[in-house]
Amino acid sequence: MKFFHIGDLHIGKQLHQYNLKEDQEYILNQILEYARQEKPDAVLIAGDIYDRAVPSAEAVEIFNHFLTELSELSHKTEIMMISGNHDSAERLEFASSILEKERIHIAGIVPKKKNEFIKKVVLKDSYGQVNFYLFPFIKPAYVRNLLKEEELEKRQKRVDGKEDDLDNSEDEKGFTYDQAVQAMIAREFINEQERNVILSHQFYLWQNQEIERSLSEIITVGNIDSVHADCLEKFEYAALGHIHKPVKVGKDWIRYCGSMLPYSISEAEQEKGILMVELLEKGKKVSIKTLPLIPLRKVRKLEGNLEDILKEEKSSDFVSILLKDDEELLEVRQKLLEVFDHILEIRLHNSYIRKIYQEEEITLKELKPLEIFKQFYQEILTKEISQEQEAILKEILEKCEDK
Repeated sequence: MKFFHIGDLHIGKQLHQYNLKEDQEYILNQILEYARQEKPDAVLIAGDIYDRAVPSAEAVEIFNHFLTELSELSHKTEIMMISGNHDSAERLEFASSILEKERIHIAGIVPKKKNEFIKKVVLKDSYGQVNFYLFPFIKPAYVRNLLKEEELEKRQKRVDGKEDDLDNSEDEKGFTYDQAVQAMIAREFINEQERNVILSHQFYLWQNQEIERSLSEIITVGNIDSVHADCLEKFEYAALGHIHKPVKVGKDWIRYCGSMLPYSISEAEQEKGILMVELLEKGKKVSIKTLPLIPLRKVRKLEGNLEDILKEEKSSDFVSILLKDDEELLEVRQKLLEVFDHILEIRLHNSYIRKIYQEEEITLKELKPLEIFKQFYQEILTKEISQEQEAILKEILEKCEDK
């Protein structure tokens, strides 16, 4: 069984002030050409199809053309996709039952009721069947009611139907991202004697691993949206989306394919590609190969004196320029535009700027969490925290310290 793993298309995205329509069409055509050459049994798209929940007509047309071309390939490739955090789950899933007849399988909305489960697509090869689980992006709030209901039922059984013995104090507790994702996967009936693949759009981490996140991604404080990747060990391959840099998560077969294009300056010089995955019989090592995607325009960082940078060859690449000249510069942008016609930003960093930074350097006072929160409260609400609120906050912080 051979399939492509792609994701984070972000169709409709702009890079600074530049429309990426031409760049995205260029790279999607490369994916189509690889599909014609390699003839994969399936193409898995790991979420963030669009850059916005309400995509423009132009963005919809770009993806519609790509999907049409992909579905009309002579070797009848199955197409599977899920919604990411940038997508509207409801919009993406529109007409999915009709599209399924054309081998296009879409999972936009997560299970909400007890009799609903993660969408499963079953394909077969000479070694038997492969089960593909299409698990869209979730926030804990999306599945809270479902998980609470199932949790209460389990507790009800444990007390032999004696409702008065239930500890209802747990009913109001929330779920973390990790708990929600782990619980949703755990409720699936996964046959580990067969080959299983999961398509998921979340922020997975393996134990103490750190993954660099780009400026084009939504970054949370303290990685509160992270999920322990050990819940993926039941699968032969985990096709992940959400992180824009291609990266392994602990195991070789738990992979972020990365975005199809660099979508921020922090992704400059990153090598993008398609992951081509081949499953053999159960128990055999998964084969993973990267098919490189070459952008129409690269994202590059340049730094140095203006005179030296102007000696560069003319280029249509997207460039971030850091100038280090000490003397006063005139008509900088006009001069640079003669060489680079897609300038993302021009920054200046010389001895004068460094001196200003040094003069304005502030010695930060180390504060306790309570004082930090009180200052934050004052700044946001323009009033001081009440004594009652402070007492509640102290109690919470003490519980955190105990843990």
